[in-house]
Amino acid sequence: ALLGGVLLTALLLILLPLGVLVERSFDGPGGYGFGYYEALQSAGGSGSTFLVPPLEAVGNSLRYAFIATVIALVVGGLAAAALTRRAGRLVRGFDALLMLPLGVSAVTVGFGFLITLDKPPLGQRDQNPG
Repeated sequence: ALLGGVLLTALLLILLPLGVLVERSFDGPGGYGFGYYEALQSAGGSGSTFLVPPLEAVGNSLRYAFIATVIALVVGGLAAAALTRRAGRLVRGFDALLMLPLGVSAVTVGFGFLITLDKPPLGQRDQNPG
């Protein structure tokens, strides 16, 4: 009973604010109505800020996420299979190499990209200031 009460409370605390947002987006004070939801299906028209219909962009994102997931599962599965074999010196080195991204901050990686991609032909900044 205690577990059920805690789960119900957590579910309410998560879903209730989301439901209120959806409800207010249709009617509430300053509600947008269906016109803005219909605009999510079109792109390019006069005054539009979208180059591609947003629903198409969401589809592209989901497709890339699926492909990245499949690649990660295949590479991770092969690495796990290789690492469960003998614990020799080569396997320990391979294990350390695979764990390296977990120890490097995403900010450090991003900063490395900025430094690496700063020079032409990859750099996108104006090389002639003035």
